[in-house]
Amino acid sequence: MERIELETWRAGEVARLLALVENEKHFYQELLAALPYPLAVVSSGLRVLSVNRAFRRFFPDGLDAQLAAGELRSAILAAVAEGNRQTLTAHAGQALVPATIIPFYDQFSDTQRSALLVFEAPTGPANAASDGVPATLWTASAGGSPLPGSGTRPAEIEPSDTLRVRAAFEQAHESGHRTAVDYRGEGGQRWFCDHIRPAGEDRLNVVTTEETERAIATGVWARGQKLNAIARMSGRLAHEFNNILTVITGNADLLLASLSPSSPKRVELQQILSAAERAAEIGNRLRALGRPMRPKPELFDLNEFLRRTTVGTALHLSTEPLFLSADRALLAQALRALAAFAAERLEPGARLAFSTAVRRLTHDHGTLAPGPYVTIDIAPLSRLDEGELERWLEPFGEGASSQAFELTQAAQSLLLMKAHLTIERGAGGEHRIVVLFPQAAKAAPLQPRPIVPAGSRTVMVVDDQDPVRSVMCDLLKRRGLSVLDAASGALALDVARGHRGPIDLLISDVAMSPMRGPELARTMRQLYPGLKTIFVSGSQDDPAFPDELAENEVFLPKPYKSADLLDLVARTLGPA
Repeated sequence: MERIELETWRAGEVARLLALVENEKHFYQELLAALPYPLAVVSSGLRVLSVNRAFRRFFPDGLDAQLAAGELRSAILAAVAEGNRQTLTAHAGQALVPATIIPFYDQFSDTQRSALLVFEAPTGPANAASDGVPATLWTASAGGSPLPGSGTRPAEIEPSDTLRVRAAFEQAHESGHRTAVDYRGEGGQRWFCDHIRPAGEDRLNVVTTEETERAIATGVWARGQKLNAIARMSGRLAHEFNNILTVITGNADLLLASLSPSSPKRVELQQILSAAERAAEIGNRLRALGRPMRPKPELFDLNEFLRRTTVGTALHLSTEPLFLSADRALLAQALRALAAFAAERLEPGARLAFSTAVRRLTHDHGTLAPGPYVTIDIAPLSRLDEGELERWLEPFGEGASSQAFELTQAAQSLLLMKAHLTIERGAGGEHRIVVLFPQAAKAAPLQPRPIVPAGSRTVMVVDDQDPVRSVMCDLLKRRGLSVLDAASGALALDVARGHRGPIDLLISDVAMSPMRGPELARTMRQLYPGLKTIFVSGSQDDPAFPDELAENEVFLPKPYKSADLLDLVARTLGPA
């Protein structure tokens, strides 16, 4: 680029260029700091200018003694004077470490050289405490999966952290901004952090660092162990609880359909269904502790949603419709938890209010990219200490109350829906909770309710719980579908091999034994290529549950309403 072109740049353009350079500099600084190889920069005067984390671990006493005299001192001086690389063996505690010395010119000098010292990771006693590679470099897809041949994470992600980690990768890809996400690996015994940087063309560069020592030192590891134990227990309880509710709601729906519109028994059945819905909400809270629920986003008007779902809270809504993409149930649950937290921090006589608006970000704002955002303000919070919400979001902080668990789930749900949660201070000193969603362009056109195709369609239902399987088969048969059923994956394969004719849809529980639902679906597709599958489960906290569903697969969480099951069957089967 010609100099004259640079001189015509406006101040804003120069500022953006400097911001870009600063962003790149910080990324590469973090990358170098996280590399598993000890690195050190030494000046021509033999002064250590900077080192990375691995250096501090392997050289706790520094290099002062070796720089004062000996082979390392001579090699550095020779490399700086001659401008040539030097290799030698240095001492790291009791171990001997191969090292390379690379001379380079200082940033602001064309004559003064410094030296970069690159050490191989020691294999002797000094490495014994490192417990594996402290950092890994690899490349990921937009969803966080390692690309072929690019390396991978040093450990599998704990299932309850999977969706949160994937959401961080998707956020980095969509916003074009760097981010980082902590997670547990190997059954919660080790902690890691993925430092994510967009690299274009649906690629993300990742530096994974092990943070187990930091987690233990700060107490995070102990709290994580507690959370992991509670998550596993709650996941198992939710699975059984939701299986029971599926039987209750399914049979109540079947009885309700068999009664005349004037029957007095309809009121009693409606009360049963209403109680089951409240119980299902409790089950969903249990399940969310085990593994976050997968959001089912819909496009809707936020203002209309708040009018229908908000009780006892003032509403100050924008005059124009505000469309966003979110899971209605998860959003309602998150807003209830945040409102309960805010209500306890009101001044006497004050009334809590929800306000909506559009906020346009003209520049980068943390992990938020420029663009329009739909905002939900929850205010006023007159009695809020600095960092109080963050402390409450830790399930084992602030007394480990039920409210802390609800707030943690709320924050997790918002993250999975690509929303941003923050606290802002007003001009008068009061605080407000702000939730930001990317604004959607317009509402989706209404789709007609599908009709379940009947007659020639055959559905196979597989569930090891006899009552659950029975009520599902009855619902499908009443809609005119031909139904096959089995109590296990092995029995299902026997039925399929003996069946003369097509099988159009497989509905299978996930957590069966010994053959899990996903394994059954893969085997069934060898008999029926292209077979469509609906997985149902009372809990997603199962190692067999697929992190990513295939093209012909969908998921329906238990307990479900009969209408939801039949609608999903109709959509999955498609036109007859």
